[in-house]
Order: sequence, then C-alpha cells, then structure tokens
Amino acid sequence: TCFRVRGCACVCVLYIFRVPISFFLHLPPHSLTYMCRAGAIRTDDNCIILKTLPCLVRMCSKERLLEERVEGAETLAYLMEPDVELQRIASVTDHLVAMLADYFKYPSSVSAITDIKRLDHDLKHAHELRQAAFKLYASLGANDEDIRKKITETENMMGQNRQRPIGVQHQGVYTVLSRSVQQLRTSFHDHAVWKPLMKLLQNAPDEVLVMASSTLCNLLLEFSPSKEPILESGVIELLCSLTQSDSPALRVNGIWALMNMAFQADQKVKVEIVRALGTEQLFRLLSDPDPNVLMKTLGLLRNLLSTRPHIDQIMSSHGKQIMQAVTPYPGGRAQHRGQGADAVHPGQHRRRQHGQGAHHDQRRHAAENQILHGTFECEAAAGRHVLRLQPHLERGGR
Repeated sequence: TCFRVRGCACVCVLYIFRVPISFFLHLPPHSLTYMCRAGAIRTDDNCIILKTLPCLVRMCSKERLLEERVEGAETLAYLMEPDVELQRIASVTDHLVAMLADYFKYPSSVSAITDIKRLDHDLKHAHELRQAAFKLYASLGANDEDIRKKITETENMMGQNRQRPIGVQHQGVYTVLSRSVQQLRTSFHDHAVWKPLMKLLQNAPDEVLVMASSTLCNLLLEFSPSKEPILESGVIELLCSLTQSDSPALRVNGIWALMNMAFQADQKVKVEIVRALGTEQLFRLLSDPDPNVLMKTLGLLRNLLSTRPHIDQIMSSHGKQIMQAVTPYPGGRAQHRGQGADAVHPGQHRRRQHGQGAHHDQRRHAAENQILHGTFECEAAAGRHVLRLQPHLERGGR
C-alpha cells in the first residue's frame, strides 16, 4: 500500500512538470494535498515543500484565471492549515501575503462595465476571490506572530470591515489575528474592530456568530484597549443571551467572554454580570452536558469572587442563590467522572474564595457540608491530578 501511495504521488509530481500551465493544472496539487492531509505523505516531504506548495502559490498570482486563483488559495489554505512550518514557508514564497491583496481589487471598476451579464459574472467572482483570500489569510496566520503582523500591514486589510458585510471567512481572519497581544493593542484598537463586531452579533447566522463571539472573547481580555468601550456598549446582556443558545459553541463563547470580562474587573461590572446572567441560568450552565461550558462557568465564578470586598458584596446580595446554584454541581460529579481532573482546580479555588469573605459569610458557608463533601469527592475521583489551564489566547483556535 505504501508503495502504491508513493507511486501515485510521483505520478502527480511528474504531471505538474509535464502538463502545460492551464486550467487543469490544479488537479495534481489537489491530489497531493488530500493525500498529505490524510497522512499518506508527510508535510516535510519534498514533493509537498518543493513541488505542491510552490505550485499552489503560483496559482494565486494575478496572471492566472479567476477560477485558478480561487482554487489555488482554497487548496493552499487546506494544505497548510495544521502545519506551522508550511505556513511559514508559504508566507515567504513569491510574496504570497502581498499577492493576496490583489484579490480585493477585482473588478477594478464596476462603473465601467455596461454589460449586465458581465457585471454579474465579475461581482460573483469578486466575492469568491475575497472569500478565498480571507480563508488563506486565516490559515497563514493561525500560529505565527510575524505572519499575523504581515497580514495586518497588508494594504487596507483591517479596513475591509467597513467596506463590505463581514462573512464567515472574513471573521475567521479577525479571530486568528485577535490571538496576538500586539495586534489587540494596535491594529484592532486603531481600527475600532469592535464596532462592526458588535453590530454583527446583534443579527447574524450561527456560523458567523460563533466566529464573531470567538473574536470578542479575545477583545475582552484585560490587556485589550477595546475592553472598556465594549463594556460601555452594553455587551453584558448580549453575552448572557448567548449562554442560552442551543449551540454548544455559542454557549461556550458567551460564558468564556463573561469570564474574561470579570477578570480583575470593577465591582460594579461583576455585580452587573451576576444580575444579568441570573442564578437560574448559572445553575443550568453548571449542569450543562458540555464540559467546556462547565469549566468556563467555574472560571467565571472564580473571577467574580476574586477579592474579599467583591466576595462580601456579591455574597451578601446573591449569596443564597449562588450557593443553591453551585450545590448540585459537586454532588453530581458521578455523572461526569471523566471531567473530574479538569474541574479540580476551579472547585478548590472557588472553595477557598468563599472562605475569604466576612466572618458571617464563613459561618454560612461552613454549614454547606454538601458542597465541601461533593468537592472532596470530585477531587478523589480525579485522582488529584493537576489541572493544566488553557492559555487566554487559545480562544480563537477552536
């Protein structure tokens, strides 16, 4: 089988060199790309690095047919999506990042086109070119900080959000770029990306909402300059509504954004989060079958109860409801034994935080033996494994 696979790969490579440049040139790179993604060919194989990848990059040049440019960009994005080294090689091959800027310049002048059929044809291909370019940009910048910087420095790249409606592929680029601390502090702040993002979150298909809310999670990190204006725009109610979605991805993103918002936040913001979310919804999130929702909800509680004054304030006004909401969680760990190791650290931290409140709160919390017993049971079931916390900037890697 291995011999046949290698033989097929060699035939495809020979085809690339023997067949004249034409519309059908994209077929062999497609074949090698699929074989590579299936694991039949290693990503560091010469036929991928020296033949397939350069061929796909050449297909993106403006001298090629529109269909070739679209196919080349989409196939290249798929080829290098999981491999950092391929992304780095592609970024320095034939000035690919700058080459993709030409995808947004077609057609050069719509007003000069008088034929309606020609106009429809050009507008259709213009849309396909933009989507392919966004897809390739997202794949290129998935991991490397230098590549992300190149993308943001591309001509009018960050200004694309004001020119046309944001689609899934476009939003995917923003999600990738928002993983960069430098870009959050510079390009995203300078171009006020959060404004069109907030409009998009008001009314968009679920697939776009997932990408947009992923970007918002990063914009709400404590070192992001966009955090304050986003808070002032009334985003809390919107995020709380996302936690009620039927989509697990939207529920995760909604509670994750609230968790980031609550980190080192003012007491006023924390109280508003508790009020808007409601203890009933908090209970539902703690009982959610998705372990990611559960973990982020525990993280939200940890960030809400982070300092003694905040603990006293929140527990004095919502203490009874919060304790009722979290009580069923540890006792129900028997249903989620596989998640125990991940839930140990937030459970321990939350228990310690409750104990840091005022003296009357400590007496009340000490009476909650069911919580303590359930938490210790969770720790025992987890084998006292150490939780490896996910980095803040992994939000866009979903």
